[in-house]
Amino acid sequence: MNSPEPMSNTARHHSLVSSIFLPFCFLALYLFFDYLYSGLSNETLRLYYLDFFASFCTFIINVISPEDEVRVILNSIISSKASLSIVRTCDGSSAFFLISAAILVFRSSISLTITGLVLGLTLIITLNTIRIVSLYFLLAHNHVWFSHVHTIVAPFLLLSICCGYFAFWAYHANEVKRGGR
Repeated sequence: MNSPEPMSNTARHHSLVSSIFLPFCFLALYLFFDYLYSGLSNETLRLYYLDFFASFCTFIINVISPEDEVRVILNSIISSKASLSIVRTCDGSSAFFLISAAILVFRSSISLTITGLVLGLTLIITLNTIRIVSLYFLLAHNHVWFSHVHTIVAPFLLLSICCGYFAFWAYHANEVKRGGR
């Protein structure tokens, strides 16, 4: 069995610079995505995403509980039991920007990077749909817990699951890079 060769000073220096530089690249990329997103007007965001997302969530709510007769008005989910507006901060964008920045900074093949981004977006849309539907039912049937779940539990779960997804994706990408798969 061959022992690994010791790292040269140049390789050590490159590794150190890379270790310090990558977190700054991640942060810069995340902030860049957030900056671009903040440049979208609320009307544009509502028209091209939030209205459709609210309609999708309303469809699911009506499948689960048709007696609530939930409807969508602009980007709000409304019934006789609850009114829930989906606004800029409720769309899962921050979580997607985090996952995207992490995946893009991680050294991987283009195909694995694109796969990671697409699966990450799918995961976030799915989790956010579950979050909005759950928040509607909490607001309609147990409003005492709504604020706590909305501001603490749901964001924590979303970010934790996203971190787990990135760890899983990065492990897989590393295995492919090393020839393990």
